[in-house]
Order: sequence, then structure tokens, then C-alpha cells
Amino acid sequence: MDLKLLQKHLAERIGVNEATITNWERNATVPAIRYMPAIIRFLGYDPLPSAISFSERLAAARTAQGHSLRKMAERLGVDPATIQGWEAEKHQPTKKSLDVIERVLQIR
Repeated sequence: MDLKLLQKHLAERIGVNEATITNWERNATVPAIRYMPAIIRFLGYDPLPSAISFSERLAAARTAQGHSLRKMAERLGVDPATIQGWEAEKHQPTKKSLDVIERVLQIR
């Protein structure tokens, strides 16, 4: 995609500074999760790999929304360690938790 945007203009659209864009382009750093919603809006698609398992879909939804474990845990009404455990497939959510996840994130 060649939109002929200067790094300055792209940085303004995403909410970062020019140096951040340069670092991303050079693969010196990766975007922080909080910038993913703006990046997805700018690109018009989610550049992350497709998620298949529940844990992958949960992590992908959290990333696409730009939420940390703590913020996502607040939205779902659980402890951050619980989210981490679900994403790591250490344990599965209860039926009640699945209902909340489905309602809040629209994933199953």
C-alpha cells in the first residue's frame, strides 16, 4: 500500500511520534498493544495471524482492542492471572465466564 504519507502524518493518525514509526519500519521495536486498534483502523484489516483456538481468539480480541491483561480482566470481571491462564491454555473458563466473554468480546 503506497499512500504517499509522510511518517509524520502516519504518526499523527496512529497517535505516536515519528521515531516510533521509524522503529516499527526498521523492526527495531514492535507496536505496543495499545496502538493496535489505531493500526487496524489505518490498515483496514487485522495484520495478526488468524486465531483458531479459544485461547488464540481471546488473545487476538484483547490485542485488537488494545487492552492489557489488567484492562481486559476489568472488562470481564476477573483477575488478570485468570486471563493469562486462559490465553496460556492452563485452564478453561467456566460456562458463566464464557457467557461474559461472548457478550463482551463477541467471541466463542
